[in-house]
Order: sequence, then C-alpha cells, then structure tokens
Amino acid sequence: MSTPVLQYSALPPNSRITATTTPEGVTISIPPAPLWEAILTAAFVSLMLLPITCGMLLSLLHWRDNYSGRDIYFVCAITITLLIFWCALVLTIWKIIQRRNVPTILNLMASQLTIVTPDRPKLRHDFQLNDTLRIQPLRVGIGINLRATGALRVKQNGPPLKILSGRDFREIQWIAHTLTTAIGPMNR
Repeated sequence: MSTPVLQYSALPPNSRITATTTPEGVTISIPPAPLWEAILTAAFVSLMLLPITCGMLLSLLHWRDNYSGRDIYFVCAITITLLIFWCALVLTIWKIIQRRNVPTILNLMASQLTIVTPDRPKLRHDFQLNDTLRIQPLRVGIGINLRATGALRVKQNGPPLKILSGRDFREIQWIAHTLTTAIGPMNR
C-alpha cells in the first residue's frame, strides 16, 4: 500500500478533522460533537418531564382530597415511573459528557481497518481489508445549520456499522473517499 495523498480542499472550512498518513496507511481523527447538542437535548427532555412531575407532586401533596381507595397506587406508580425517567436522563447526560472526551479514530493499516468510536456501546470495531468491505457515505437529512448531514456506513459480512451520524455530509464524503482511496482497488 502506498502513502495516500490527502486532499483537504474537499473539507468544509471549519472542519477539525485531522489525518496522518504513513507508508502503512492512514489515521483519521474526528473530534467529538460539541457539548451544546447534549445540553440542548437534556433541556428539551427536561421541559417535557417538568410539567408532568410538578403535576404529580401537587397531586401527591393533596392526595387525601383527590384520591380514594386504589387510586393512590396508580398515582404512586406514575410517580415512581417519573423518578426513573429523571434518573435515566441524568445518567444519559453523564455518559454523553464522559464520551465527549473521546474522538472517533479510523485507523487504516496494512490489512485492517480499526474504528474507535464513542457513538456505540462497543468502542472498538475491527474490519479486515478484503473485497467484502464496503465504506459508504449516507445522506441522513438537514441539520440545524441547514446543511446536509450524513453518516458513515461500514459493512462487512454482517450488520453494517453506522457511525458519525448527524455530522456534516461533506466531512463524511471526504472520510469515505479518503479511506476508499487508501484501501485501493480492494474495496471497489
């Protein structure tokens, strides 16, 4: 495998993707998505849970006036469910913040593509370079900035691995093109 020549001109001007080439292959590092996206998601979920929680708390404070008999069991079950949702929200945000410190790394060496990504529960994925390996950019939709967003799909003898969802589609195309070019005719 020869050292690939990287064309950075195809990347968006504000892209923070870095690539390092060696005679053995290429390593592409994609920094994590901004933290504001996780904060915005948490705020949205909190705004949905807050009125329900306040209503249930007020209902529980005046339960003797509002409920009789078995009704209190139903109200307690809903309250416990709300507490579980709040705990799940806090735990999810905590895990998102922890994983925001890990960049996505695509390491292409002589006979193997290794992907380390915080997007999936399993951080490391290995693929052998052979004729069954497919690397494809997927157009997902339009982002907040009204630009096309995408995802990178890597497939080999099994279910596809979809990573970098929601990232700028031009970055995804550049990554797919760079990896495909570095692999050479084996992936075509």
